[in-house]
Amino acid sequence: DVGLVQLASSLPHPHSLKSLRVRGCRRLTDQGITGMTRYLEKLKALDVGFCNKITDTGGVAITHGLVDLERLDLSDLYLLSDKPFFFDAVGDGRAIADKAMMSNLRELFLLECRGISDHAISEIARRASKVTTLALRGCARLTDQSLAVLTKCPVTGAERGAQVLKLDLSYCPELSGMGFSVLGQRCKLLQRVDLSGCSRLTDKHIRVLSSSCSAIQSLFLAHCKLLSDAAVQALCDHLWVEELDLSYCNKLTDESLGLIAEHFTGATLLRLSWCRKLTDEGLGLLAESCRWLRRLEVV
Repeated sequence: DVGLVQLASSLPHPHSLKSLRVRGCRRLTDQGITGMTRYLEKLKALDVGFCNKITDTGGVAITHGLVDLERLDLSDLYLLSDKPFFFDAVGDGRAIADKAMMSNLRELFLLECRGISDHAISEIARRASKVTTLALRGCARLTDQSLAVLTKCPVTGAERGAQVLKLDLSYCPELSGMGFSVLGQRCKLLQRVDLSGCSRLTDKHIRVLSSSCSAIQSLFLAHCKLLSDAAVQALCDHLWVEELDLSYCNKLTDESLGLIAEHFTGATLLRLSWCRKLTDEGLGLLAESCRWLRRLEVV
């Protein structure tokens, strides 16, 4: 804490510093973070991921004090709750903070922030209207309601989320897939979606997703063990995919490889590890057709 504050306070032109990465500095606490934000108010990028001692106090200091941030990484700060994403009228009270907090964010990473709920996602969607990348991997409390509030204001009914390009909802076990249709209706520019580990997803959900989000080029579905060849058929019917992860989808057969070889000839990344029903014959079809592959994982 002392070192970070000394660094921030000793800079001759602290407002000239635009990016700070202290990822993994596990001795940092709220005290250091709060002290740093008083000096580096013009930061545009901050990475405090895996600084596991940071709590809501440090989170509030970041969201309220660093309103110019365009990129914020709070990954694995498991002590955070929803509180940092709501304006603290009692502890702060500044009108400018209320108006500007999170308003410039383009990229927000909240991986493994297990204390965050749908309530926080709603407020993030309201305030961070410029976000194009939202990573929520391992936020175990999120439900299908998070997709609803991400794409539509629950109070006014106004649509939002149209600017989102990359969405990571992997290992959010409460997601059932029932909210995917709204993504296509309101997030038409989505290009990269990670749903790995969402074990409740079925072929039907993938068909809804692929038919409604036609701009997806990178899709990650590892450990979605209910998916079968029908899911791959749905992808081929609606998308042009360049990166596809189907690892540990044990129901897939060579039929899926034939479909991929026929429809995704421009694929550059394909992960098929632990898909035990695949054979050399199916892999041969990929070798013949997918000439742009840069990475293929089958073991």
